[in-house]
Amino acid sequence: MLFAKQNSFNQTLQSEGLTGVLSAFKSEAADLGLDTATFDDCLDSGKHISEVQKDLQDGQTYGVGGTPAFFVNGQLVSGAIPFEDYQGATGAMEPGFKSIIDAALAGTEEGSAIPVAPSGAGG
Repeated sequence: MLFAKQNSFNQTLQSEGLTGVLSAFKSEAADLGLDTATFDDCLDSGKHISEVQKDLQDGQTYGVGGTPAFFVNGQLVSGAIPFEDYQGATGAMEPGFKSIIDAALAGTEEGSAIPVAPSGAGG
């Protein structure tokens, strides 16, 4: 749900800054029926900021530049790749996530050359 609203959050960040985004996150938490007092306290306290920053740094170290990103047998699979095989921007058939996983599980040569999805694939 948050991923689907990423563009909206980015627009809020641009127009209202971090305060606006935090307010939007809190509103989403309430809409989801979360314990808003606990959620707000966690978000406002910043008690997990060092772990979030570490995760961000780890992702950057391993070549993650955005979401979604997965690692399959140590290979980065980046981008919103459809589950089934799909026709790419060049017209060529591209492996979907299912084919990527199947190839990795089978230990086939295709599994060792897992593609990084082009920007906007499947989105």
